[in-house]
Amino acid sequence: GYTRDPNCENLLIKGCVFDGCKATLHNNDNGAGMCIKSGGTVENCLFVNCLTESKGGGLYVEGAAKIRNCTFHNNTASVETDAGANFAMADNANIFVYNCVFTCGLGYLANGINGDNNVYLKNTARAVNCHNCCSEVAFGTGGFVAEAGYAAPGVLDFTPMGGSGLVDKGDAATEFESLPIDLYGNPRVSGAAVDVGCAEFQQGPTAYGFSIEPCQ
Repeated sequence: GYTRDPNCENLLIKGCVFDGCKATLHNNDNGAGMCIKSGGTVENCLFVNCLTESKGGGLYVEGAAKIRNCTFHNNTASVETDAGANFAMADNANIFVYNCVFTCGLGYLANGINGDNNVYLKNTARAVNCHNCCSEVAFGTGGFVAEAGYAAPGVLDFTPMGGSGLVDKGDAATEFESLPIDLYGNPRVSGAAVDVGCAEFQQGPTAYGFSIEPCQ
């Protein structure tokens, strides 16, 4: 995975895939996919199949960070309670999380938000969350639970397809100057509003259907 130590407010990480990253208790255990100590923006990224023995299987934030239009899927926090299998924040963090999707998080006795294994926000007063989709429990302003309807997650295609609950559900007030395309190079916005997650459904007569794969 990737660790960003303080302080880099202008750090921008976009269009990256963090697949199968691991962090054990004997190394940088928080945030197998990525650990942000302070500062920066993460956008249009995919965190999938990552495993930590501590907190934040996909992403862990200790300082200030902005996370937008990212997809978190099938990440694991295998040991600690209240771990946030897909995403976790520390008590002193200040975060903005919007237009993200969290699915199939595998937590160990994690309470998270009202029993949700996907996300753990240590201090909700320091977290601004808008238009995020969770597969278990909705959270934040405009948060919702929906079937993500990924095209083919088995081959890392997390494009939402026709009928997906992510399509046109993004925050209309989000700034998109640095998001002209999605993770796969397709243009944003295609439709009435930006889609939630790292990929944009390309609306047209031939784009339809999706694959439902159960959480492992």
